[in-house]
Amino acid sequence: MKGIREYAPAKINWYLSVGEKRADGYHDIVSLMQTVSLCDELEISFDAGEGISLTVSGNYACPVDENNLVCRAAALFLQETGLKHSVALHLEKRIPMAAGLAGGSADAAATLRACNRLAGYPLSDGELAVLGARLGSDIPFCLAGGLALCEGRGERVTPLAAPAPYALLLINTGEPVSTAAAYAMLDSTPRRGNAEWREAYRALTERDFDAFRECLVNDFTRPVLPSCPRAYSAYRALSGSGGVPLMSGSGSTVFGVFRDTASAEKAKTEFGDYPFVTVVSTEWKN
Repeated sequence: MKGIREYAPAKINWYLSVGEKRADGYHDIVSLMQTVSLCDELEISFDAGEGISLTVSGNYACPVDENNLVCRAAALFLQETGLKHSVALHLEKRIPMAAGLAGGSADAAATLRACNRLAGYPLSDGELAVLGARLGSDIPFCLAGGLALCEGRGERVTPLAAPAPYALLLINTGEPVSTAAAYAMLDSTPRRGNAEWREAYRALTERDFDAFRECLVNDFTRPVLPSCPRAYSAYRALSGSGGVPLMSGSGSTVFGVFRDTASAEKAKTEFGDYPFVTVVSTEWKN
């Protein structure tokens, strides 16, 4: 059977407030997440028989067995739909790993979307989101994309009207941060009060750059960045380059928010010593 291609865009967090640990071990969050133009690419095909195979190319090596969310997403889709196919997948990996950009979750979401399309859409968007939440907290958002308010452990997704596109300079210094380690660091650090997410959304919509430093906050920044000295250095340098510095997710990718693409591209030349530096847009169309 002829294969199809699906894109898996990365995400950034404009705002991320984390509550105390729940009885089930998760944390309640309130976050404004947005997809960006950096993406992995997935090729997938169904055929007769059984089994799931994955090959990977691109900038980052990753597992090609059940330890990869792509394989687990394909297996879960077949299990839930009762379909009998072999699945062949190829992943072109461009999103840094363990970087706070939801690369693995984006890949899993792309797998679920592609499987559903190849199978003739047996599952609704809501049913796909429920499946995704079983695999990872960011996957329901990655299935929806755009800009959204994410609550609960991340699985409750409310789409929001996106503001005019922003130019972002993404910097990853090659200092991976596991989500579990980031939460452990956060839980050992006193919480500070954050601006309300609605104020962050207002600032984004109105392009109120003067308010960004107060409104666009991430609870992980304070405990995580000092453990990643190169990322911390890049974060501080972004202010001097004219950008508003932020960290995405649980780190360690940092990014600068710029007024236009030309300003972001100019700033990019100042960060050539880092392994991953790129200008992206918050405008994304699959």
